[in-house]
Amino acid sequence: MSWLHIDEASDFSLQNLPYGVFSCEGRDQRIGVAVGSYALDMKVLAENGVFSAIDFDVTTLQEENLNRYAALGRPIHRQVRKFLQNLLDVHTSLGHLLRDNETLRNLAFLPRANINMHLPMAVGDYTDFFVVPYHAQNCTNIFRPGQSLPPAFFQQPLGYHGRASSVVISGTPIRRPKGQFVTEDGRSVFEPSRKLDYEVEFAAFIGQGNAPGEGINVEDAEDYIFGLVLLNDWSARDIQRREAAPLGPFNGKNFSTSVSPWIVSLDALEPYRVASLPKNGPLLGYLDEKKDASVHDIPIDVQIQADSETFVVAQANAKNVVFSFA
Repeated sequence: MSWLHIDEASDFSLQNLPYGVFSCEGRDQRIGVAVGSYALDMKVLAENGVFSAIDFDVTTLQEENLNRYAALGRPIHRQVRKFLQNLLDVHTSLGHLLRDNETLRNLAFLPRANINMHLPMAVGDYTDFFVVPYHAQNCTNIFRPGQSLPPAFFQQPLGYHGRASSVVISGTPIRRPKGQFVTEDGRSVFEPSRKLDYEVEFAAFIGQGNAPGEGINVEDAEDYIFGLVLLNDWSARDIQRREAAPLGPFNGKNFSTSVSPWIVSLDALEPYRVASLPKNGPLLGYLDEKKDASVHDIPIDVQIQADSETFVVAQANAKNVVFSFA
């Protein structure tokens, strides 16, 4: 429980505390943490010495994106998370830092309804993995009718490189892409896609990096993940169908990819860990996590709003994968 009013139904409790990047009137782009109906301005806290008890480079919280802070690594992120939970707890021993400082409180807490969200990290690379068997089989049925999933699907995570420059924050308008496809009457045309589609996915932002050619053990891989977001892998199915064989998607998917604004840490998702879907046999050692609960049980409803009506068009769950982010 917090001394700050947080609605019981809020997704942004003290157990969550996701990071994002925002701006608002009078304030440039900066890092924030979602708490209840507020954004907690981390730049304001950093500039006022609130984090002085933690040994880390506090200037990383004064940046316009989360890249430098994310690169500090999971041990620092855990310290800051624990500190924020204590700072905001109803029985905090740190009341003098924020709760009892009215001037700083008024500067630090901003109603989320009054802020504009931005892409939380600069995206230098983007890889899209193909690890949901139900989705994969549906795609196979559409593009290669009569074929089954290849054995490699269950033996290693399959993926392809996306276009990092077209990753945008959720809410950014999407322009229907133009491309080459075959019409129903057999004509080849270059026109706006007639079959624009969505794919609901989870995405991981990587914090720490590794040197080229230097591997990361699967047991340590989660320590390199800063947090997770929802992702919409926009897809132009008619363009994709034309180009998919033999090299896979290109123009059918590279025009835009939307991500949600708040990055949720793996520590916040710890209570929702479950086992992944079974593989078709043992994995090679470099992929064997040697633990049962490696994915997260998070249900997702996909809704489409048309005028004043909302329709549920799909239901999914983040646990329905054969490989975890590690």
